[in-house]
Amino acid sequence: MRDLGLRDPTRDDDALTIEPMTLEDLDDVLVIERASFQTPWSRGAFRYELTQNRVARCLVARRGRRLLGYLCLWEIGHEIHVTNLAAHPDLRRRGVARGLLGAVLGDAKTRAVSLAFLEVRPTNTEALGLYESFGFRVIGRRKGYYFDVPPVGDLVRRMLDGDRLALARLITRVENRAPDVPEIMRAVHERTGRAYVLGITGPPGAGKSTLVDRVTGRLRAEKQPVGVIAVDPSSPFTGGAVLGDRIRMQTHTLDPDVFIRSMATRGSLGGLARATGDVIKLMDAFGFPWIIVETATPSRP
Repeated sequence: MRDLGLRDPTRDDDALTIEPMTLEDLDDVLVIERASFQTPWSRGAFRYELTQNRVARCLVARRGRRLLGYLCLWEIGHEIHVTNLAAHPDLRRRGVARGLLGAVLGDAKTRAVSLAFLEVRPTNTEALGLYESFGFRVIGRRKGYYFDVPPVGDLVRRMLDGDRLALARLITRVENRAPDVPEIMRAVHERTGRAYVLGITGPPGAGKSTLVDRVTGRLRAEKQPVGVIAVDPSSPFTGGAVLGDRIRMQTHTLDPDVFIRSMATRGSLGGLARATGDVIKLMDAFGFPWIIVETATPSRP
């Protein structure tokens, strides 16, 4: 742990400390991440950086027990690439991001790191000012690196008009528990309550996916559009769905009237992901008359 001696203006008795990020920090980190970025990293992305990416390091800034911000980077040879940096929205302009970046660059100098890179949205003038104060300069622009996510209201309108990409994006926001999820669910509420929801569960290897495939085929033979939510255990490494490829249902992947979404339980008990209910409502509002939910029976000791 490194004590930078930085003081918060509202609390003179607590110094800002910098220390390695751990898996236990992810709940607090994700609150800041989702409040800071239009396209936030997922829990699985942070987990990968912490447990699998050998060139990655992630740090957090604390005041007492409260996590105020974080920074992730890759270090390869004599270069570092800052991949993520954010401070809690309520605590910006109080030296949190500056403390994190200063700690990283100061440590890099002691180990003969010669180059540091990062990307920043050209319109983010506040971040540009911070980076320029550390000596960063613009060396190029990556076309298409940043893109603007449509406002939630626009996504909902497009989804209700039959845009599958908008539906997929809204499901992602629900899965990531974005701050605007209540707004999304209020907007679609009047279009829900019309679909039949069929649940299929059982132990691994019981033939659930095969059954879902056959039921889907039967419904499609009757010209019925079908939405499928396949809930799988979470990968211990990425946090994503272990069986996300849905191999047994590939015969329907090119059917424009079948929408298949794999979801991870993300630690939720009972075999269902926390977001399953809201995803059912989104598919219902989209207009699927049949929604099939497949999930594995929780293992017993």
